[in-house]
Amino acid sequence: MRVAETWKRWNARRAATREINALDPAERDAIAADAGITASTLHLLADRDTDSSVELERLAELLAIDLAHLRQIGPSITRDMDVICSLCSVKAQCRGDLDSGRARTAYADYCPNAPTLDALAN
Repeated sequence: MRVAETWKRWNARRAATREINALDPAERDAIAADAGITASTLHLLADRDTDSSVELERLAELLAIDLAHLRQIGPSITRDMDVICSLCSVKAQCRGDLDSGRARTAYADYCPNAPTLDALAN
């Protein structure tokens, strides 16, 4: 990743965090409630890249799970999966497995979304 791109992404995350912090606590709680998450989760997500759940998209495609359709019929399921993926601490391993072709067999060992993905794939 280039320095300018890294700087731009960092600045965008900082701006999102500042916007969340600038809200009145009641407004912040209302936004979080509308999104179906807690205010503390909203804070955590504001500090993530906008593409922080791209691994979920790639893994679902690999497992032949139609996330677009699932987003229509079960938006709370996909929202929860997106949040879990965004906050995941093993993204580098996931990304590496996706890039190398090992993800189909390896994800169940570390992915916090594995139980849901397994249920959807069957």
